[in-house]
Amino acid sequence: MTTSQNHFALPGDSGSLVFNNDGRPVGLVVAVKQALRKTYICKASNIEKLLKVSFTPPISASSYSRLFDPTTFPTDPKERFEVLISGISIGHKSVTAGTLGAFVWDAATGELLGLTCAHIAAPPGAIAGDPMYQPGLLDIRTRFHREPTDNDIAGHLVRWIPISFTEPNLIDAALFRPVRPVWPSYVLGYGERPLMGPI
Repeated sequence: MTTSQNHFALPGDSGSLVFNNDGRPVGLVVAVKQALRKTYICKASNIEKLLKVSFTPPISASSYSRLFDPTTFPTDPKERFEVLISGISIGHKSVTAGTLGAFVWDAATGELLGLTCAHIAAPPGAIAGDPMYQPGLLDIRTRFHREPTDNDIAGHLVRWIPISFTEPNLIDAALFRPVRPVWPSYVLGYGERPLMGPI
């Protein structure tokens, strides 16, 4: 993991995307040390390499920007979003909540996948196919005062790099297959950003 400074990052939990002024991804937030004013990230280039994905869409990818009206989106990331975008609450059934960081494309198939931290999407005991809730479990309980239902499922866990609790981790990242509409280039609180590979 590395520290990041002088890059744009939305305030939020682990999983938030950090990107440069030109829109290129730097990495995902894995921890924030407020007292030290440091944000710890896993590099986007390592995510591409180890999870075999690309932050740049394939030429055949559809254009999404004209399909949705961002003025209809909630402004609070802890609300339910009918269209999945970066910067909103998400999480595994065994985790309180984190942030949907970005969307990437499978390097082999071109499939569009959601990206967040492994400790948010794939805690110990997780298996492929587990549901990802949006908003995350804690936000469903505190905002809507109920337990999650199938209607809260935003996708299903696909693959990840397991987190080691004894050795250093090169990345903290996991992928899920969305089941709601997606706007890959839109970031809550920022707007559209170019979809390009890491710096």
